[in-house]
Amino acid sequence: MKEPQNNDYFPLAEYQQRLSRLRSEIVKAGMDAVLVFTEPNVVYCTGLLDGYWIATMHDDSQLALVSADPADEPMLFVPDSLEQTARTSCISDIRVWSQFTGGATKGSVDTVVDGFADLGLSGARVGLEIGPHDRPGMSLPFLEELQETLPEVQWIDSTEVMKQIRKIKSPREIEKFKTACDITCQAFAAGLDAIEESMSEREVGHIIALEMARQSPDVCVNHPWVIFVHSSGRGPAAYDGIPSDYRFRKGDTVYIDGGFVYQGYGADMIRCAVIGKPTKDQERYYYASRDANMATLEHVQPGITGAQLYEFWAETVCQLGFEESLRSQQQAD
Repeated sequence: MKEPQNNDYFPLAEYQQRLSRLRSEIVKAGMDAVLVFTEPNVVYCTGLLDGYWIATMHDDSQLALVSADPADEPMLFVPDSLEQTARTSCISDIRVWSQFTGGATKGSVDTVVDGFADLGLSGARVGLEIGPHDRPGMSLPFLEELQETLPEVQWIDSTEVMKQIRKIKSPREIEKFKTACDITCQAFAAGLDAIEESMSEREVGHIIALEMARQSPDVCVNHPWVIFVHSSGRGPAAYDGIPSDYRFRKGDTVYIDGGFVYQGYGADMIRCAVIGKPTKDQERYYYASRDANMATLEHVQPGITGAQLYEFWAETVCQLGFEESLRSQQQAD
């Protein structure tokens, strides 16, 4: 392994710690190795900084192979078009296949199969990220061909393995979440300060996006943000509304939902505003939401689960007189 180049997100020591924990979990799960191919986990394990996670072609995939044996160097597999980009990773053993160079190297599947052979994994128990919440960064034909070419390999779902090593964040990771939240709050504030009657949802979204871009150190590398803007005057949806050309009118409630992604770590929050003086009902909804959220934050303590926090929040909302609204929303979801 090596220090990542043109990548100051994390030092080599942090990646070494991550892979050491990963190897421990691989052994506990009774596996010999894991093949990592979802974007978040390839980045987490290798540090690869690449905005090219399109995977629209058979051989666009980016994969990492990590053996349980600490003597084995992890491998990173990428198309040759990303050979320079791969230097942003902490991986020394980078294997590439021909994509646009007319067959100067082996194909994608053969390149990965050779890596398995070099690590003595051609008949091993290998984990794959194929759980219900995983988004594979490879095409289905790629995966099927790989499995057909390695018939002796026993493929096992490794989703829980990755969850175990990622659920506890390092101090550096926590700082990145804090920075993502700070930038999101500032950008949302810029959008809210600019809102006025006759302005469009799209215009507010542009203001927020420009402020996020202004503060981003790597806006062209990672997916930098998600921004939804929706007005009650356009329709009943209260969140996740793609900004449109609808122009605000007096009495509209405007919802801004989304967040900034700072070096791979994202924020997600909602802010709302009213065009003109709010009605009593709008004020009632606002203060109930604020009070329920603040009570839930105060309820947070070590060991509590997300489900328990949600139940506390829901109970608080009901106590504030919004049980019917909550139940209607839950039925809609």
